[in-house]
Amino acid sequence: MNPSIGSPATTLDDILITPELARRTSRAPDFEAEGRVLVALARVMAEAPESVLQVLCDRALELCHAGSAGVSVWDDAGPEAVFRWQATAGDYAPYVGGTMPGQFSPCGVVLERNAPLLMANPHRFFPYIANLCSPAREVLLVPFHQGGVVIGTVWVVAHSPDRHFDSEDARLVASLTQFAGAAVQMLNRVAATAAAEQSLLESENRFRALVTATSDVVYRMNADWTEMRQLVGREFIMDTREPSRSWLDVYIPAEERPRVTRAVQEAIRARHKFELEHRVVRLDGTIGWTFSRAIPILDDAGHIVEWFGTATDITERRRTEAESTHLAVTLGLAMEAGKLGFWEWDPTIDRATLSAQAREIFGVPDEASYGHEDLRSLLHADDRQRARDTVARAVAARKDYDIEYRLNPRDGESRWIAVRGRGIYDDDGHLLRMHGVVQDVHERREVEEGLRQQSDRMRLLWEAAAVLLTTEEPDSMIRRLFSKIAPHFGLDTYFNFMVDESGQFLRLESCAGIPDVVANSIRRLEFGQAICGAVAVSREPITATCIQQSADPRVQLVKGFGIQVYACNPLLAGDRLLGTLSFASRTRETFDPDELEFLKTICHYVTAAYDRLRLIRQLRDADRKKDDFIALLAHELRNPLAPIRNGLQVIRLADNDRDTLAWAREMMDRQLSHMVRLIDDLLDMSRINRNKMELRRARVSLTEIVASAVETARPQLDAAGHELIIALPAAVVILDADLTRLAQVFSNLLTNSAKYTPAGGRIWLSAERANGQIVVSVRDTGIGIPANAHPTIFDMFSQVDRTVERNSGGLGIGLALVKGLVEMHGGTVAVASDGEGEGTTFTVTLPEAERTTSDEAVLSEVSAPGGSRRILIVDDSHDGARSLAEMLRRLGNEVDTAHDGLAAVATAETFRPDVILMDVGMPLLNGLDATRRIRQQPWGRAVRIVALTGWGQENDRERSRAAGCDGHLVKPVELTDLQKMLRHLEV
Repeated sequence: MNPSIGSPATTLDDILITPELARRTSRAPDFEAEGRVLVALARVMAEAPESVLQVLCDRALELCHAGSAGVSVWDDAGPEAVFRWQATAGDYAPYVGGTMPGQFSPCGVVLERNAPLLMANPHRFFPYIANLCSPAREVLLVPFHQGGVVIGTVWVVAHSPDRHFDSEDARLVASLTQFAGAAVQMLNRVAATAAAEQSLLESENRFRALVTATSDVVYRMNADWTEMRQLVGREFIMDTREPSRSWLDVYIPAEERPRVTRAVQEAIRARHKFELEHRVVRLDGTIGWTFSRAIPILDDAGHIVEWFGTATDITERRRTEAESTHLAVTLGLAMEAGKLGFWEWDPTIDRATLSAQAREIFGVPDEASYGHEDLRSLLHADDRQRARDTVARAVAARKDYDIEYRLNPRDGESRWIAVRGRGIYDDDGHLLRMHGVVQDVHERREVEEGLRQQSDRMRLLWEAAAVLLTTEEPDSMIRRLFSKIAPHFGLDTYFNFMVDESGQFLRLESCAGIPDVVANSIRRLEFGQAICGAVAVSREPITATCIQQSADPRVQLVKGFGIQVYACNPLLAGDRLLGTLSFASRTRETFDPDELEFLKTICHYVTAAYDRLRLIRQLRDADRKKDDFIALLAHELRNPLAPIRNGLQVIRLADNDRDTLAWAREMMDRQLSHMVRLIDDLLDMSRINRNKMELRRARVSLTEIVASAVETARPQLDAAGHELIIALPAAVVILDADLTRLAQVFSNLLTNSAKYTPAGGRIWLSAERANGQIVVSVRDTGIGIPANAHPTIFDMFSQVDRTVERNSGGLGIGLALVKGLVEMHGGTVAVASDGEGEGTTFTVTLPEAERTTSDEAVLSEVSAPGGSRRILIVDDSHDGARSLAEMLRRLGNEVDTAHDGLAAVATAETFRPDVILMDVGMPLLNGLDATRRIRQQPWGRAVRIVALTGWGQENDRERSRAAGCDGHLVKPVELTDLQKMLRHLEV
């Protein structure tokens, strides 16, 4: 044990923490487990009393979840009084039989104070305890008594700093001390019985010395018993026909020889007869018992000449006596341990004889004499007739009877007892006498009543759970719950306050037992106001009792409702306060601890039910948002498809009208770009949600990012006539970021502001440095965002104003995409708005990259068309291949086309292209297999192959790379993206 745990104590009070037992939260009593232990101890007491203390230690260890347990008994037989560890269990089991000082020890303090004690780190005051094998963090000691005097302690030890004993542990140990006291009394009584038995044996020997008796064994010894001259064993022990000086070794077991020798020497010294019961080696080699007697033969001078003796086989008698003694002691101890009293009634003289235990149970003085009716008068008035009828029926049927009834109240309490009786009858059936046992079963009945109540409350909890799980309207749910439990606890009213959505106050969700006009007056409750407000602040239960006599300001509100007792519990879902739930009674002045614990459990159930309702609402809201999104997606996709279809018709009808054709192409390109943006947003959101989004980080300037974002958002800003004001730091701001994705973030915020700001509004984009970070704000003069929408504004498909959204277009995922991309860059995004019509500010905070001398602003621009290339376009869509080929030819390239994988391989072999734009999903041979075949050809190893497909997930790109593609573009491809890819392949 580490003696340095805790600082040294200067006084005993430094380690005594007994008041903690009352302050600590105690676990619920497990009377069933306790009952099993007590029954087991009673059984051991009856069958193997020498083991009862050890069994008691083992059970104490289990019941109290302790690290060690033991029984210490006061022992003052030696030169110094000590406490002897009669039994130990757990880590201290090896110390059984050891001792501690009688005075300067934890047990000595218990002896002095005659009360249960709880000590913390006792080695701080008793330093020798530090030498034990495991640290004693807490020690709980309970004394047991004999005749009102402390004779020992039962103790349990916690070795772990996380284990703390409570009042339930103290109660359990106190219960076990009853058996400890009985066990020690039993062991002392066994010792006393042995002494009495020896005295009885000596008395019997003195009596037998007066009688000349014969036995099966006759022997002769010389004067000083050094030689056995002759012995006739009579088939009990071996004969000796020749003198023998080894008779002691032959006939007497080694452990008996000193006793036999001492008895012989005493007889020789006193010159009187020798008598002794001792063990002897029998003819078959087994050990038996004999009663040996010998008388000295004296000469005329009075000197001993020799001895004549006889020996009787008393083996069977000794066995019978030992069994009888054991049974009598065991029965007495069992009756004492079980608190059984014996009684006998003689009907001929109407007199009852009661044992001491029976008198104690009935509560009658030792000197009193009782008849049958006298004893019946001790019974509770309500049970007397039932007892009389039970005995009468048993006598009439000549059967035993067994009954439990109450005694008259003593000290304000009627105790339950159990009585069993049996009649003794003559040949004519007349009752001669009746005897039986009586036992105090009050504690058992209380346990049974407690278990019944526990069962009733468990059933009530099941019913409450059923209500909470089958009701989805909060007021109805709490009202149904209250109707279930109110009759069981004498409840008259309840109050359920919930935290308002704003989090600023409590609102009355549901109540019963008060008029509606009163309920309306307390619909709002401030934090800290009255009992419920105080519970909401402290998040701890509060119980107010005797309210009508209380001056506590917190109870004055409910005092006016005539309430006497009020129990309020917080509704906590983890660390989140949902509200409070209170139960109250006008007829009761207090709730007992079990009732308070039950009401607390009910509040836990209600918390879970409210959380369940919240999850149901969230799921329904998510389902609604999903349906709205699908409807909106269909709407948004149809919007560009309609003008594209119309544009195709216009092209067919326009003949060679260049203006009309140019307008149609421009309109179709614009609508197609809009559709591509919608799909790209969906794909980007999917990649973020599945952690598949990859950032192409580089050192880029904030100016470049903002320029790209403004360029993207400019059409919508100009179309709405908004004024855009940009304010960036004078010094270059460098970020370690993906330029495209951050530009997407700010373009989304700008287009969002443009969408929700009435025409002719103003939008500000500003940035500033703050503690190594860049804070970028997008502020507008738009319609604003209500406060209740702030928590969900960045959720998928979240749309504050559906009408505006439909008019302006969009899927409601733009801000969710912003949040995901910003967080991937290690930043945060927040929203602020003073309400509807007050505009909105979105603030993005990003980490600034460390500056280097090579940092400079990089301007992005689309390069002029490069030199002529030989390009093969492979696409099973003839229109797609033809339109792309025409575009590339106009940029000065030599182009050929193929429309399946086999044709692609054949055309590539003859055309020998510099670049192949390869569709993936095609008939006959897919694009990836076609790529593999081309790579197998000597001429195909240097060709640059770019996968051109509608599949854009990361695993699609990985499959393209694995097949041998040098790049991967997603349809429909922008001309600028294609040009960048071609330039990249040249490099």
